[in-house]
Amino acid sequence: MSSALARRAHCPVAVIREGADLSAAVRTRPVIVGVDGTAVSEPAIELALSEASVRGVDLVAVHVWTGVELPADYGFDPADTETDMNYVLAESLAGWQERFPEVTIHREVVKDRPERYLRERSETAQLLVVGSRGRGGFSSMLFGSTSQSLVLAADCPLLVGHED
Repeated sequence: MSSALARRAHCPVAVIREGADLSAAVRTRPVIVGVDGTAVSEPAIELALSEASVRGVDLVAVHVWTGVELPADYGFDPADTETDMNYVLAESLAGWQERFPEVTIHREVVKDRPERYLRERSETAQLLVVGSRGRGGFSSMLFGSTSQSLVLAADCPLLVGHED
């Protein structure tokens, strides 16, 4: 039910799993936002910063990338890819610190599967925010596997934002 709602909604959807820890200790944890470098991330970044601001906590912006390890003789330099991924995250966050100066923004760039890493990070967050392309009708089929997986498995409350 929650995944269908998150997939078809025209507004952000909060999913709070039964038994979620909402104690005072958890409320000191950061808000975490998954950033993929596309327009889908924009509403998620804004939602996450708004929530971090209201809650008085830090924001951790996470860009998880998957990559194929190629042999050095192909001219692939993993250090360049890491630099590129840091650039993607920096570009996605450009201008947001000025709009939310009260929020300390931390950046993480990780090579992993996004759904796995963000699920693991949800164990140390008070709120996880992700974006989604799905919005009813045909476009609801675009609801990403990362969003779908997190709706079903995130340890903390999840907020799914939608691309305008």
